[in-house]
Amino acid sequence: MQLSSTLTRAAVCAGSLALLLSGAPAQADSGTDAAAGLYRELAAGGHHLSQTFGTDQYPDYGLTLDAVLALGATKRGQTEAAAATTYVADNLGSYIGSGTEAYAGATAKALLIARAQNNSNSLAGTNLVTRLKGLENGKGRFADKSAYGDYSNTFGQAIALIALSKAGASRTARSRDYLYAQQCPGGGFRIAMADAKCAAAGEADTDATSMALLAMTTLKATRARKTRIANAAKYLRAQMGADGGVKGGSPTNTANANSTGLASLAFRVTSRGGSADLANSYLRSLQFGCAFPASIRGLIAYDKAAFTAKQAEGAAAKATDQDRRATVQATLGLAGVHPKSITKTGATAGAAYPAC
Repeated sequence: MQLSSTLTRAAVCAGSLALLLSGAPAQADSGTDAAAGLYRELAAGGHHLSQTFGTDQYPDYGLTLDAVLALGATKRGQTEAAAATTYVADNLGSYIGSGTEAYAGATAKALLIARAQNNSNSLAGTNLVTRLKGLENGKGRFADKSAYGDYSNTFGQAIALIALSKAGASRTARSRDYLYAQQCPGGGFRIAMADAKCAAAGEADTDATSMALLAMTTLKATRARKTRIANAAKYLRAQMGADGGVKGGSPTNTANANSTGLASLAFRVTSRGGSADLANSYLRSLQFGCAFPASIRGLIAYDKAAFTAKQAEGAAAKATDQDRRATVQATLGLAGVHPKSITKTGATAGAAYPAC
């Protein structure tokens, strides 16, 4: 599950000493190398990233903000991070909804970025804390208000709890409990939310579990929370292979950089450094290094098959939407910084891949 896909609707709102497989030695900091790739892609895209439907391209505001968050986590590329934030702010209604349309997950992510980039609760004059709180229903679910239906899910619920915490805003016990209701037997969290408690272990999703783990670390420390975190982390670790790759949920139930990046971050912030290091070893093995064209260096392939395919393309290899999406979440894992702690303070203006 792509971090931004939960915030798009209708199709809108769906360490280590490892060597790179390219044969080049791993860079000193693969997270900042990945940030260099994202910085380059944002600049080339007009300060935003896009998605393609057929032959047409459309701005992907959620993915753009994911990239801003990744740059902030690595303390690189503030020039593009600021420009991308402005781009989304200038188109805020198209992202979080306008008029009678209001999207909970998108609003939560916009608040997270407003705090990280501007130390503010607002973007484009919209108070995002007020707006987000207004989307919490009587059962504690942060729900969409839309003529197209409610696409809110566990990703958005988790991001809402994180963003409100980052903003220093109050959170209701029912919003916490609604997140907890999504935890399934076996410790994993389901992605599709429901009012009834999850009763089937098979509903669990690795990406939803990673996001829920991040959210739970911002909640009041209790024995019950500690148990929930331990069970979720145990489930997540069971989805990891010997090479560190973490499986996605159905239908992406094979190891990939997206799921591994989120899992690595979840492991890191819950003090499971060994698992995070192993996950990051997998991520580094998918990073395009000096054996690849300069235009894609630093980016991270979705999985080993995608990496091998890019090798076969040689000098003709170009960045794809899949590469950008994988790199965003992989960078968050490599950086290992909780979203609640990300700020622009101390970030460099630019981001460049090291000379080969």
